[in-house]
Amino acid sequence: MLVACLLARPAPLWAHGLFQSAETTWVQQEIQYDAPDAGQVTLVWGINGWGVVTEEMRPAGTIVDEEIMHSPMEAQGTRFVAKIQAPQGATIEYGFLISQKRDGSVLKAIYDGSANFQQTALQDGVIQVESTIVLDPPLVQQEIHYQAPEAGEVILVWGVNGWQPVPPEIQPTGTALRDGLMHTPMQPRAESFVAELQVPADTILDYGFLITRKQDGRAISAIWDGDPTYQQTVNQSGRIDVQTQISLAQVPGFANGPAEVGLYLLYGVIILLCVGLLLARADLGRNTTAAKRALVVLTLLGLAVRLWAAWDTNQHVPDTSARLAGDEAGYDYLATMLLQGEFFQWPGRTPIYPLFLAASYWAFGHSYAIVLYIQAVAGATAIPFTYWLARRLMAERSALWAGALVALHPILILQVTRLYTEAIYTPMLLGALLALYWALDRPRPSRFTAAGALLGFITLCRPTTLLWPLTLPFLIRGAHGLRYRIVCTLVYLVSMAAVIAPWSYHNYRTYGVFMPLSVSTALLWQGSPEF
Repeated sequence: MLVACLLARPAPLWAHGLFQSAETTWVQQEIQYDAPDAGQVTLVWGINGWGVVTEEMRPAGTIVDEEIMHSPMEAQGTRFVAKIQAPQGATIEYGFLISQKRDGSVLKAIYDGSANFQQTALQDGVIQVESTIVLDPPLVQQEIHYQAPEAGEVILVWGVNGWQPVPPEIQPTGTALRDGLMHTPMQPRAESFVAELQVPADTILDYGFLITRKQDGRAISAIWDGDPTYQQTVNQSGRIDVQTQISLAQVPGFANGPAEVGLYLLYGVIILLCVGLLLARADLGRNTTAAKRALVVLTLLGLAVRLWAAWDTNQHVPDTSARLAGDEAGYDYLATMLLQGEFFQWPGRTPIYPLFLAASYWAFGHSYAIVLYIQAVAGATAIPFTYWLARRLMAERSALWAGALVALHPILILQVTRLYTEAIYTPMLLGALLALYWALDRPRPSRFTAAGALLGFITLCRPTTLLWPLTLPFLIRGAHGLRYRIVCTLVYLVSMAAVIAPWSYHNYRTYGVFMPLSVSTALLWQGSPEF
């Protein structure tokens, strides 16, 4: 696959055959993996930092997947054996992928690896590894009792070993999978809500609670009761008791079903009517103060609904990595690694958004909930930016309507609820457009220098603006000749390239290939047969 090729690291010297000379000594290592429950095992290995050896030195059947060698292991009773060769003195790193049980049933591949799984190849020898993976652990029962006197309905949100779901056949009746998390209705019993779970022994049980109704039966906007201490290693059947510290006395309840939806629709209609009345009555033709006040009101309104969206999201999901889905995990990983001193060792993303997350984690702790509130503030800046941009193209009232649409647009509001680039990229893109208009007002190289630098910055957030400078010669108007247009375009382009260049150099130094931005090409390949 092209994607796999682009992700490849620089190959070590022996991958190019540079060490296949008379002076190179190759030694053989027989790796024996004792896994009584396994039916099929693949050796995952590499040398000197997971590099590959030349094809003729690999065991038969070896494939290279994303520059990692995968060699089939031969079953010998309960033991799996693979014989590999490496240059003398090389460090062999290895791990094991179990893809089938002893009874022949297929598994979702389980990786058995450790930092200790490495060996310096000094002479021919045997490496013996005892598997610690139990493919069929016994099930134990856990009864969770949640005491919440003011609650009328509670849902248990849970998972094992990092919020992972258990197999469907052992999930309690009524369990639903939402955003990768198991949601199990709890049954009222005496003064508690109870859920009976079956989980594999010696797993870590993660859990939290969603309160969705008050004791009088009225529905409420779901309240999340979660805590880092809501976690337990389970090795035998038992009972877990939790006493809530949440009071529902001041939490408003609302009617059920369609009435609840109607209430939100009513709120939306009222807000739209108020905005329309504000814009209709404002004397915008001669009173600039009225326009400024209207813009302030729209901005505060947009900020309020974005903060509410962030708050509402945080009530429904735990403030842990279990809430991450899709590309969110990748951004979070890069930000976390930055704080640990590792600078972008994965070429799939550009740096601005991970740096934004890392700054938030550094300032406020590793809290996803706080990131949403910061994004709400950043997202609200798109409202005045939209107004100022529209004001250059249309009348005052129309520009305010454009700002109102941005303030209340559902998709733009929901952008702040996920750890995706759009939350900060949208206002940054509008800012870059404003900077370009500012430069076009009086086309001077100094102005295009600043505008180009800003464009380079936002391109490091999302690469979609990389070819934008090609449109500039057609945008410069007036009495300026072709030569002057070319000069301004080159200044704009060079300024943008100067901002991007350090990142491109980092990519070349890290991966050994020219890569201006990133290799995130999933959208290009989605839907094609080879993908």
